[in-house]
Amino acid sequence: MVTNGSTNRVASFLQNQPTTLPIGTEFGVRQNDGQIDWVAPNSGAYPLAHISTFQAVVTTAARTYRESDEAIRANLDNARHMRNDCGVMECLEARQRCTSLLDWHIEPEDDKSPEQNALVGDMTKILSEICRFTEYRRVLLEGIWFGKYGIQNRYGWQNIGGKMRVLPTPRHTMEYGWMPINGDKLVFRFDDGNLSDGAFEGQMGIRVGMANYGRGDTIKNRWQVEATERGLAYFLKESEQRLCVVHKHQIEDAAFEDVMTANNLHGVGVRSRIYWEWFQKQSCLAFLMEYLERSAGGIELWHFPAGNNIAKEEVKAAAVNRMGGQRNITLVPIPMGDDARQYGVEIIEPGMAGIECLKEILDKYFGHRIKRYILGQTLTSEADATGLGSGLADLHLGTFLEIIKYDATNLEETLTRQLLRPLQQWNFPRSRHIRLKFKIDTESKDSKARLEAYKTAYEMGCAIKEKDVMDEIGAAMPGPADNVLKKSEPAPMGGMGLPGMPPGMGGNAGEGMPSANEPNMPNSMEADKFGARWRPLFSKPLSDRREADAIARSQPGLSVTQSGSGWQVVCKV
Repeated sequence: MVTNGSTNRVASFLQNQPTTLPIGTEFGVRQNDGQIDWVAPNSGAYPLAHISTFQAVVTTAARTYRESDEAIRANLDNARHMRNDCGVMECLEARQRCTSLLDWHIEPEDDKSPEQNALVGDMTKILSEICRFTEYRRVLLEGIWFGKYGIQNRYGWQNIGGKMRVLPTPRHTMEYGWMPINGDKLVFRFDDGNLSDGAFEGQMGIRVGMANYGRGDTIKNRWQVEATERGLAYFLKESEQRLCVVHKHQIEDAAFEDVMTANNLHGVGVRSRIYWEWFQKQSCLAFLMEYLERSAGGIELWHFPAGNNIAKEEVKAAAVNRMGGQRNITLVPIPMGDDARQYGVEIIEPGMAGIECLKEILDKYFGHRIKRYILGQTLTSEADATGLGSGLADLHLGTFLEIIKYDATNLEETLTRQLLRPLQQWNFPRSRHIRLKFKIDTESKDSKARLEAYKTAYEMGCAIKEKDVMDEIGAAMPGPADNVLKKSEPAPMGGMGLPGMPPGMGGNAGEGMPSANEPNMPNSMEADKFGARWRPLFSKPLSDRREADAIARSQPGLSVTQSGSGWQVVCKV
């Protein structure tokens, strides 16, 4: 019901509904400013367009963000060559491998719902059938480097468990049913109020080459292309975007005066962060290689008589033909004199201090700074002294695991929204109201310690879910038709209660509880050998020992004894 002042009226979209509304129907209230409290302000749209928050706009006909990656803006060749740096790729691939090798599972909204648990099982089978699913996840983690990275899927039908399911399906044995999209090929639109019909803010485009550019701004008369600041691009419709999975790394806004980096809104990668550090490292490496080339083998001084051109040419030929240790060769004219050594070779050995200094800068300064940015530390990739009992190695490992957990959490959110939910809706349309989640197992389980904790809690009288224990040991709950292995309970010894049971859960010698195995067991109201009198609570023994134990624990003074083929709860009188 919408209330406006003293006049009440049904909201327009309810006016044609039955006058009797279902029980529990909630109504909004129109405020004095006209806003209804069950509708978000501004119809839920952004208060301000992102592109409007910059000092100026540098745009193209397609209204796309400019490339914001520092490496690409500085030097396209360097942006590619950075992936040839083994030190950089070692760190990047370590993050990718550690994250993609983690186990995964699908989590329901309600783990007690049989419907949702059955759906989880079906969706797990479907995702497990995606060809090279481990590599699928590693490829998406290339977004860590590029800032964004995509996969386009080719969907088809496969028989899974006797039922036809839709999922990424290869056409032949040499493909996977999915294909990577390099992050540098992706472009995104912004909305400055001048978008063409059918275009929308955030619309993703894929760069295409001029070789396939045909008449009428189309590729093969099928794909309509548009111009961007770096060539042509084909922009996907909303339905086509659902065929793709795009993983974005860190998302940030740019400075007011820097519209060229506005595309950081769609992902910033490690490459952009470390480019200038890497560039300085390469410059330093160039100095080192030049020094090694010119001076590492020393300098040879070849003497010849001054003013004697014939001698000069002969000495030069001898120096060139000698090939002595790749040293630099210098011809030195020597004036005539009594002490003059007009012929001869003098070798000046180089100083190694400069080489060691450059090596230290390359390895310890630039190398470690880049490695620490990517991995958070250095000890997971190289050996170093940490000091006995310092715990430094554990601290470094903990830092690395935090980064892996961040990567895994980002990836599971991408896979949940862009892969799991479309597959769920296409295979099980009636389950749209159930929001399953793709989860990556980032917490290692110390099963031994947890089982010990379960045992301790059980012995203290805590109720433990059997399913939790079975999940901990990795076993499935037995079904009604399954053959099960179960330890048989031995009969209790006379006066000692149930073996292995804590006090209060069975009789013991201190209480003088009678045993069915004792000869001449006293009748229900007869005194036993300790002078205690016992009375059974039930006319017939219970067949389930756990039920009897639960009753005995419910109040003091009760004990359990075996009676024939069952269990009897007795009380002291």
